[in-house]
Amino acid sequence: MTSNNDLRNVYDSIHWWEAFFNVFKSPIGTGILTLPEAFLTAGMVSGSIGLVFVATVCILSLNLLLDANKWACKKLEVSALSYGDLVEFAFSENSVFRRISHLGKFVANLIIFMFQFLVCCAYIRITAETFNDFIVSVFGTTAKIPFWTLILLMELPFGAIAVVRNMRIVSVFSGMALLLLAICLLSIFTEITTNLHSPKGLPLYTNFWMTALLIGRVIYSMESIATILPIENKMKRPEHFRMVLNVSFILITFIYLAFALIGFIKYRFKVADVVTVKLPHNLFFIMIRGLFGVTILLTYSIQFYAVIMVMTPVIVKYVNGNNALYVASFITATVQVVVAGLLPNIGLALSFIGGSCGAVMYVIFPPLVAFLMKLSDASSSTLGKIFYLSYCGIIFVFGCFITYFSTYVAVAEF
Repeated sequence: MTSNNDLRNVYDSIHWWEAFFNVFKSPIGTGILTLPEAFLTAGMVSGSIGLVFVATVCILSLNLLLDANKWACKKLEVSALSYGDLVEFAFSENSVFRRISHLGKFVANLIIFMFQFLVCCAYIRITAETFNDFIVSVFGTTAKIPFWTLILLMELPFGAIAVVRNMRIVSVFSGMALLLLAICLLSIFTEITTNLHSPKGLPLYTNFWMTALLIGRVIYSMESIATILPIENKMKRPEHFRMVLNVSFILITFIYLAFALIGFIKYRFKVADVVTVKLPHNLFFIMIRGLFGVTILLTYSIQFYAVIMVMTPVIVKYVNGNNALYVASFITATVQVVVAGLLPNIGLALSFIGGSCGAVMYVIFPPLVAFLMKLSDASSSTLGKIFYLSYCGIIFVFGCFITYFSTYVAVAEF
Protein backbone atom coordinates (compact mmCIF):
# COMPACT_ATOMS: atom_id res chain seq x y z
CA MET A 1 0.00 0.00 0.00
CA THR A 2 1.21 3.49 -0.76
CA SER A 3 3.36 5.11 1.88
CA ASN A 4 2.08 8.53 0.99
CA ASN A 5 -0.57 9.31 3.61
CA ASP A 6 -1.78 12.54 2.15
CA LEU A 7 -2.49 12.29 -1.56
CA ARG A 8 -4.43 15.53 -1.39
CA ASN A 9 -1.17 17.47 -1.15
CA VAL A 10 0.43 15.96 -4.26
CA TYR A 11 -1.27 18.59 -6.39
CA ASP A 12 -3.12 21.76 -5.51
CA SER A 13 -6.58 21.15 -4.08
CA ILE A 14 -9.64 21.96 -6.16
CA HIS A 15 -13.05 23.49 -5.36
CA TRP A 16 -16.42 21.75 -5.77
CA TRP A 17 -17.13 23.54 -9.04
CA GLU A 18 -13.78 22.42 -10.47
CA ALA A 19 -14.66 18.86 -9.41
CA PHE A 20 -18.04 19.28 -11.10
CA PHE A 21 -16.35 20.33 -14.36
CA ASN A 22 -14.14 17.24 -14.24
CA VAL A 23 -16.87 14.77 -13.24
CA PHE A 24 -19.53 16.16 -15.58
CA LYS A 25 -17.20 16.57 -18.53
CA SER A 26 -15.37 13.28 -18.21
CA PRO A 27 -18.29 10.99 -19.26
CA ILE A 28 -19.68 13.36 -21.89
CA GLY A 29 -17.37 12.95 -24.84
CA THR A 30 -17.14 10.64 -27.80
CA GLY A 31 -19.54 8.10 -26.34
CA ILE A 32 -22.65 10.26 -26.55
CA LEU A 33 -22.23 10.66 -30.32
CA THR A 34 -22.39 6.89 -30.80
CA LEU A 35 -25.56 6.28 -28.75
CA PRO A 36 -28.11 6.92 -31.57
CA GLU A 37 -26.50 4.11 -33.58
CA ALA A 38 -26.60 1.89 -30.49
CA PHE A 39 -30.37 2.47 -30.30
CA LEU A 40 -30.62 1.21 -33.88
CA THR A 41 -29.19 -2.14 -32.77
CA ALA A 42 -31.24 -2.38 -29.57
CA GLY A 43 -34.51 -0.61 -30.39
CA MET A 44 -36.06 2.51 -28.86
CA VAL A 45 -37.81 0.95 -25.85
CA SER A 46 -35.18 -1.63 -24.91
CA GLY A 47 -32.45 0.94 -25.59
CA SER A 48 -34.07 3.51 -23.29
CA ILE A 49 -34.67 0.98 -20.52
CA GLY A 50 -31.15 -0.42 -20.90
CA LEU A 51 -29.55 3.02 -20.77
CA VAL A 52 -31.45 4.15 -17.65
CA PHE A 53 -30.89 0.77 -15.95
CA VAL A 54 -27.13 0.77 -16.56
CA ALA A 55 -26.79 4.43 -15.53
CA THR A 56 -28.69 3.74 -12.30
CA VAL A 57 -26.52 0.72 -11.46
CA CYS A 58 -23.40 2.78 -12.18
CA ILE A 59 -24.52 5.63 -9.88
CA LEU A 60 -25.35 3.21 -7.06
CA SER A 61 -22.05 1.41 -7.57
CA LEU A 62 -20.05 4.64 -7.48
CA ASN A 63 -21.71 5.58 -4.19
CA LEU A 64 -20.65 2.22 -2.79
CA LEU A 65 -17.11 3.02 -3.90
CA LEU A 66 -17.25 6.34 -2.02
CA ASP A 67 -18.58 4.55 1.09
CA ALA A 68 -15.71 2.08 1.02
CA ASN A 69 -13.16 4.84 0.44
CA LYS A 70 -14.51 6.83 3.40
CA TRP A 71 -14.39 3.82 5.76
CA ALA A 72 -10.91 2.81 4.64
CA CYS A 73 -9.48 6.32 5.00
CA LYS A 74 -10.98 6.63 8.48
CA LYS A 75 -9.59 3.27 9.60
CA LEU A 76 -6.13 3.90 8.15
CA GLU A 77 -6.16 7.53 9.33
CA VAL A 78 -5.24 8.85 5.89
CA SER A 79 -6.95 11.52 3.83
CA ALA A 80 -7.06 9.67 0.50
CA LEU A 81 -6.52 6.32 -1.19
CA SER A 82 -6.09 5.29 -4.79
CA TYR A 83 -8.47 2.77 -6.40
CA GLY A 84 -5.87 -0.01 -6.20
CA ASP A 85 -4.99 0.75 -2.58
CA LEU A 86 -8.68 0.67 -1.68
CA VAL A 87 -9.11 -2.77 -3.25
CA GLU A 88 -5.99 -4.03 -1.50
CA PHE A 89 -7.17 -2.79 1.90
CA ALA A 90 -10.68 -4.25 1.46
CA PHE A 91 -9.21 -7.64 0.55
CA SER A 92 -6.82 -7.52 3.52
CA GLU A 93 -9.76 -6.97 5.89
CA ASN A 94 -11.19 -10.39 5.04
CA SER A 95 -9.47 -13.62 6.06
CA VAL A 96 -10.47 -15.37 2.83
CA PHE A 97 -9.08 -12.67 0.53
CA ARG A 98 -6.16 -11.49 2.69
CA ARG A 99 -3.59 -13.69 0.97
CA ILE A 100 -4.43 -12.26 -2.43
CA SER A 101 -4.77 -8.60 -1.40
CA HIS A 102 -1.69 -7.62 -3.39
CA LEU A 103 -3.04 -9.52 -6.39
CA GLY A 104 -6.35 -7.69 -5.99
CA LYS A 105 -4.56 -4.35 -6.14
CA PHE A 106 -2.58 -5.44 -9.19
CA VAL A 107 -5.70 -6.63 -11.03
CA ALA A 108 -7.64 -3.45 -10.14
CA ASN A 109 -4.82 -1.22 -11.37
CA LEU A 110 -4.36 -3.33 -14.50
CA ILE A 111 -8.06 -3.09 -15.38
CA ILE A 112 -8.10 0.66 -14.76
CA PHE A 113 -5.04 1.04 -16.93
CA MET A 114 -6.48 -1.11 -19.73
CA PHE A 115 -9.84 0.66 -19.67
CA GLN A 116 -8.47 4.21 -19.62
CA PHE A 117 -5.77 3.27 -22.13
CA LEU A 118 -8.38 1.95 -24.58
CA VAL A 119 -10.68 4.94 -23.93
CA CYS A 120 -7.79 7.24 -24.85
CA CYS A 121 -7.21 5.16 -28.02
CA ALA A 122 -10.87 5.56 -28.96
CA TYR A 123 -10.60 9.33 -28.37
CA ILE A 124 -7.63 9.50 -30.74
CA ARG A 125 -9.39 7.41 -33.41
CA ILE A 126 -12.61 9.46 -33.30
CA THR A 127 -10.62 12.72 -33.29
CA ALA A 128 -8.74 11.55 -36.38
CA GLU A 129 -11.98 10.68 -38.18
CA THR A 130 -13.57 13.98 -37.12
CA PHE A 131 -10.52 15.89 -38.37
CA ASN A 132 -10.60 14.07 -41.71
CA ASP A 133 -14.30 14.82 -42.04
CA PHE A 134 -13.48 18.46 -41.30
CA ILE A 135 -10.79 18.53 -44.02
CA VAL A 136 -13.14 16.94 -46.58
CA SER A 137 -15.88 19.44 -45.69
CA VAL A 138 -13.51 22.37 -46.27
CA PHE A 139 -11.44 21.23 -49.26
CA GLY A 140 -13.49 18.44 -50.83
CA THR A 141 -12.98 14.69 -51.16
CA THR A 142 -9.69 15.08 -53.04
CA ALA A 143 -8.11 16.46 -49.84
CA LYS A 144 -8.93 13.35 -47.80
CA ILE A 145 -5.81 12.31 -45.86
CA PRO A 146 -4.64 8.67 -46.06
CA PHE A 147 -5.71 6.76 -42.95
CA TRP A 148 -2.34 5.99 -41.35
CA THR A 149 -0.94 9.42 -42.21
CA LEU A 150 -3.93 10.89 -40.42
CA ILE A 151 -3.47 8.61 -37.39
CA LEU A 152 0.23 9.42 -37.08
CA LEU A 153 -0.51 13.15 -37.30
CA MET A 154 -2.46 12.75 -34.05
CA GLU A 155 0.84 12.10 -32.25
CA LEU A 156 1.71 15.79 -32.11
CA PRO A 157 -1.33 17.21 -30.26
CA PHE A 158 -2.03 14.13 -28.11
CA GLY A 159 1.63 13.60 -27.24
CA ALA A 160 1.90 17.24 -26.16
CA ILE A 161 -1.19 17.19 -23.94
CA ALA A 162 -0.22 13.84 -22.39
CA VAL A 163 2.67 15.40 -20.46
CA VAL A 164 0.33 17.73 -18.53
CA ARG A 165 0.05 16.22 -15.04
CA ASN A 166 -1.06 19.08 -12.78
CA MET A 167 -4.72 18.61 -11.74
CA ARG A 168 -5.43 22.35 -11.69
CA ILE A 169 -4.27 22.67 -15.30
CA VAL A 170 -6.29 19.59 -16.20
CA SER A 171 -9.29 21.27 -14.52
CA VAL A 172 -8.79 24.32 -16.75
CA PHE A 173 -8.72 22.04 -19.81
CA SER A 174 -11.89 20.35 -18.59
CA GLY A 175 -13.60 23.71 -18.08
CA MET A 176 -12.66 24.81 -21.60
CA ALA A 177 -13.76 21.45 -23.00
CA LEU A 178 -17.09 21.71 -21.15
CA LEU A 179 -17.74 25.12 -22.70
CA LEU A 180 -16.82 23.96 -26.21
CA LEU A 181 -18.77 20.74 -25.77
CA ALA A 182 -21.86 22.68 -24.70
CA ILE A 183 -21.62 24.74 -27.90
CA CYS A 184 -21.11 21.63 -30.06
CA LEU A 185 -23.83 19.53 -28.46
CA LEU A 186 -26.37 22.37 -28.47
CA SER A 187 -25.64 22.93 -32.16
CA ILE A 188 -25.89 19.22 -32.96
CA PHE A 189 -29.02 18.86 -30.81
CA THR A 190 -30.64 21.81 -32.62
CA GLU A 191 -29.86 20.16 -35.95
CA ILE A 192 -31.18 16.71 -35.04
CA THR A 193 -34.41 18.17 -33.61
CA THR A 194 -35.10 20.04 -36.85
CA ASN A 195 -37.51 18.34 -39.28
CA LEU A 196 -37.83 15.24 -37.16
CA HIS A 197 -39.36 12.20 -38.80
CA SER A 198 -42.14 10.22 -37.19
CA PRO A 199 -40.81 7.37 -35.02
CA LYS A 200 -43.35 5.09 -36.67
CA GLY A 201 -41.67 2.09 -38.24
CA LEU A 202 -38.57 2.21 -36.03
CA PRO A 203 -37.82 -0.92 -33.98
CA LEU A 204 -38.95 -0.77 -30.37
CA TYR A 205 -37.06 -3.91 -29.46
CA THR A 206 -34.68 -6.12 -31.43
CA ASN A 207 -33.34 -8.93 -29.24
CA PHE A 208 -31.53 -9.56 -25.98
CA TRP A 209 -28.09 -9.83 -27.58
CA MET A 210 -28.29 -6.44 -29.26
CA THR A 211 -29.43 -4.88 -25.99
CA ALA A 212 -26.36 -6.40 -24.33
CA LEU A 213 -24.25 -4.73 -27.02
CA LEU A 214 -25.87 -1.40 -26.17
CA ILE A 215 -25.07 -1.90 -22.47
CA GLY A 216 -21.36 -2.10 -23.25
CA ARG A 217 -21.65 1.11 -25.29
CA VAL A 218 -23.41 2.91 -22.43
CA ILE A 219 -20.77 1.85 -19.89
CA TYR A 220 -18.07 3.06 -22.25
CA SER A 221 -19.91 6.37 -22.52
CA MET A 222 -19.77 6.73 -18.72
CA GLU A 223 -15.97 6.31 -18.98
CA SER A 224 -15.07 8.19 -15.79
CA ILE A 225 -14.79 5.79 -12.85
CA ALA A 226 -10.98 5.83 -12.93
CA THR A 227 -11.10 9.60 -12.44
CA ILE A 228 -13.62 9.55 -9.54
CA LEU A 229 -11.24 8.86 -6.65
CA PRO A 230 -8.40 11.06 -8.02
CA ILE A 231 -10.86 13.97 -8.30
CA GLU A 232 -12.37 13.33 -4.87
CA ASN A 233 -8.87 13.05 -3.43
CA LYS A 234 -7.99 16.53 -4.71
CA MET A 235 -11.04 18.33 -3.32
CA LYS A 236 -10.58 20.86 -0.54
CA ARG A 237 -13.85 19.64 1.00
CA PRO A 238 -14.32 16.03 -0.09
CA GLU A 239 -17.55 15.71 1.90
CA HIS A 240 -19.24 17.66 -0.93
CA PHE A 241 -18.12 15.21 -3.59
CA ARG A 242 -21.04 12.77 -3.28
CA MET A 243 -23.50 15.54 -4.16
CA VAL A 244 -21.29 16.62 -7.08
CA LEU A 245 -21.13 13.01 -8.32
CA ASN A 246 -24.86 12.25 -8.07
CA VAL A 247 -26.06 15.52 -9.62
CA SER A 248 -23.54 15.15 -12.46
CA PHE A 249 -24.54 11.60 -13.34
CA ILE A 250 -28.29 12.21 -13.13
CA LEU A 251 -27.93 15.14 -15.55
CA ILE A 252 -25.69 13.03 -17.78
CA THR A 253 -28.26 10.20 -17.90
CA PHE A 254 -31.03 12.55 -19.08
CA ILE A 255 -28.73 14.11 -21.69
CA TYR A 256 -27.71 10.67 -23.00
CA LEU A 257 -31.31 9.47 -23.24
CA ALA A 258 -32.56 12.57 -25.07
CA PHE A 259 -29.62 12.63 -27.47
CA ALA A 260 -29.83 8.92 -28.28
CA LEU A 261 -33.58 8.88 -28.88
CA ILE A 262 -33.78 12.06 -30.94
CA GLY A 263 -30.66 11.20 -32.96
CA PHE A 264 -32.09 7.79 -33.81
CA ILE A 265 -35.49 9.24 -34.78
CA LYS A 266 -33.78 11.90 -36.90
CA TYR A 267 -31.53 9.66 -38.98
CA ARG A 268 -33.53 6.43 -38.63
CA PHE A 269 -31.87 3.47 -40.38
CA LYS A 270 -29.16 5.69 -41.92
CA VAL A 271 -27.71 6.72 -38.55
CA ALA A 272 -23.89 6.54 -38.54
CA ASP A 273 -21.48 5.19 -35.91
CA VAL A 274 -20.72 8.80 -34.98
CA VAL A 275 -23.51 11.37 -35.41
CA THR A 276 -21.18 14.13 -36.63
CA VAL A 277 -20.78 12.26 -39.93
CA LYS A 278 -24.42 13.02 -40.76
CA LEU A 279 -24.21 16.77 -40.09
CA PRO A 280 -24.67 19.21 -43.02
CA HIS A 281 -21.53 20.34 -44.85
CA ASN A 282 -22.17 24.06 -44.50
CA LEU A 283 -19.75 26.57 -42.94
CA PHE A 284 -21.37 26.49 -39.50
CA PHE A 285 -21.16 22.74 -39.07
CA ILE A 286 -17.67 22.67 -40.55
CA MET A 287 -16.72 24.89 -37.60
CA ILE A 288 -18.62 22.60 -35.22
CA ARG A 289 -16.64 19.61 -36.49
CA GLY A 290 -13.41 21.49 -35.83
CA LEU A 291 -14.52 22.57 -32.35
CA PHE A 292 -15.55 19.04 -31.49
CA GLY A 293 -12.10 17.76 -32.43
CA VAL A 294 -10.55 20.33 -30.07
CA THR A 295 -13.03 19.32 -27.35
CA ILE A 296 -12.01 15.65 -27.54
CA LEU A 297 -8.35 16.66 -27.41
CA LEU A 298 -8.91 18.68 -24.20
CA THR A 299 -11.01 15.89 -22.68
CA TYR A 300 -8.18 13.46 -23.37
CA SER A 301 -6.16 15.19 -20.63
CA ILE A 302 -8.46 14.04 -17.80
CA GLN A 303 -8.70 10.51 -19.23
CA PHE A 304 -4.94 10.25 -19.65
CA TYR A 305 -4.45 11.63 -16.13
CA ALA A 306 -6.02 8.42 -14.77
CA VAL A 307 -3.64 6.33 -16.89
CA ILE A 308 -0.51 8.08 -15.69
CA MET A 309 -1.69 7.98 -12.04
CA VAL A 310 -1.64 4.17 -12.27
CA MET A 311 1.75 4.16 -14.00
CA THR A 312 3.48 6.70 -11.72
CA PRO A 313 4.29 4.38 -8.74
CA VAL A 314 5.79 1.80 -11.10
CA ILE A 315 7.85 4.35 -13.01
CA VAL A 316 9.15 6.08 -9.87
CA LYS A 317 10.07 2.71 -8.37
CA TYR A 318 12.42 1.78 -11.19
CA VAL A 319 13.47 5.11 -12.74
CA ASN A 320 14.80 8.19 -10.94
CA GLY A 321 14.11 11.75 -11.99
CA ASN A 322 10.97 13.72 -12.79
CA ASN A 323 11.76 13.73 -16.50
CA ALA A 324 11.11 9.97 -16.59
CA LEU A 325 7.40 10.62 -15.96
CA TYR A 326 7.16 13.02 -18.88
CA VAL A 327 9.03 10.65 -21.19
CA ALA A 328 6.80 7.75 -20.10
CA SER A 329 3.70 9.89 -20.71
CA PHE A 330 4.82 10.77 -24.23
CA ILE A 331 5.74 7.16 -25.06
CA THR A 332 2.38 5.93 -23.73
CA ALA A 333 0.55 8.48 -25.88
CA THR A 334 2.57 7.29 -28.90
CA VAL A 335 1.56 3.68 -28.30
CA GLN A 336 -2.08 4.80 -27.95
CA VAL A 337 -1.90 6.49 -31.35
CA VAL A 338 -0.73 3.25 -32.94
CA VAL A 339 -3.40 1.16 -31.18
CA ALA A 340 -6.04 3.70 -32.26
CA GLY A 341 -5.15 2.99 -35.86
CA LEU A 342 -5.50 -0.76 -35.30
CA LEU A 343 -8.99 -0.60 -33.79
CA PRO A 344 -11.61 -2.39 -35.93
CA ASN A 345 -15.22 -1.20 -36.19
CA ILE A 346 -15.36 1.69 -33.73
CA GLY A 347 -18.86 0.88 -32.50
CA LEU A 348 -17.97 -2.71 -31.59
CA ALA A 349 -14.68 -1.55 -30.10
CA LEU A 350 -16.52 0.82 -27.76
CA SER A 351 -18.99 -1.91 -26.76
CA PHE A 352 -16.11 -4.27 -25.97
CA ILE A 353 -14.19 -1.66 -23.95
CA GLY A 354 -17.26 -0.80 -21.90
CA GLY A 355 -18.57 -4.34 -21.53
CA SER A 356 -15.27 -5.82 -20.36
CA CYS A 357 -12.91 -3.52 -18.46
CA GLY A 358 -15.49 -0.79 -17.91
CA ALA A 359 -18.10 -3.10 -16.39
CA VAL A 360 -15.57 -4.74 -14.05
CA MET A 361 -14.47 -1.33 -12.78
CA TYR A 362 -17.96 0.15 -12.54
CA VAL A 363 -20.20 -2.61 -11.29
CA ILE A 364 -18.08 -5.51 -9.98
CA PHE A 365 -15.20 -4.12 -7.93
CA PRO A 366 -17.09 -1.31 -6.10
CA PRO A 367 -19.85 -3.51 -4.60
CA LEU A 368 -17.29 -6.24 -3.82
CA VAL A 369 -15.03 -3.76 -2.01
CA ALA A 370 -17.96 -2.23 -0.11
CA PHE A 371 -19.20 -5.75 0.81
CA LEU A 372 -15.83 -6.78 2.25
CA MET A 373 -15.47 -3.51 4.16
CA LYS A 374 -18.95 -3.78 5.67
CA LEU A 375 -18.45 -7.45 6.51
CA SER A 376 -15.52 -6.54 8.78
CA ASP A 377 -17.42 -3.64 10.39
CA ALA A 378 -18.32 -4.54 13.99
CA SER A 379 -20.01 -1.22 14.79
CA SER A 380 -23.10 -1.67 12.58
CA SER A 381 -26.36 -3.22 13.77
CA THR A 382 -27.07 -6.75 12.56
CA LEU A 383 -30.15 -5.72 10.58
CA GLY A 384 -28.41 -2.74 8.98
CA LYS A 385 -25.42 -4.90 8.11
CA ILE A 386 -27.59 -7.60 6.49
CA PHE A 387 -29.45 -4.97 4.45
CA TYR A 388 -26.25 -3.31 3.24
CA LEU A 389 -24.54 -6.61 2.40
CA SER A 390 -27.64 -7.75 0.47
CA TYR A 391 -27.67 -4.44 -1.39
CA CYS A 392 -23.98 -4.88 -2.35
CA GLY A 393 -24.68 -8.47 -3.39
CA ILE A 394 -27.51 -7.46 -5.73
CA ILE A 395 -25.36 -4.82 -7.42
CA PHE A 396 -22.51 -7.33 -7.71
CA VAL A 397 -24.75 -9.96 -9.35
CA PHE A 398 -26.07 -7.37 -11.81
CA GLY A 399 -22.46 -6.41 -12.52
CA CYS A 400 -21.43 -9.97 -13.32
CA PHE A 401 -24.49 -10.39 -15.54
CA ILE A 402 -23.77 -7.15 -17.43
CA THR A 403 -20.06 -7.93 -17.84
CA TYR A 404 -20.52 -11.47 -19.14
CA PHE A 405 -23.22 -10.84 -21.72
CA SER A 406 -22.00 -7.47 -23.04
CA THR A 407 -18.44 -8.79 -23.47
CA TYR A 408 -19.61 -12.05 -25.03
CA VAL A 409 -21.78 -10.32 -27.63
CA ALA A 410 -19.10 -7.75 -28.51
CA VAL A 411 -16.49 -10.47 -29.07
CA ALA A 412 -18.94 -12.59 -31.06
CA GLU A 413 -19.78 -9.65 -33.36
CA PHE A 414 -16.12 -8.88 -34.22
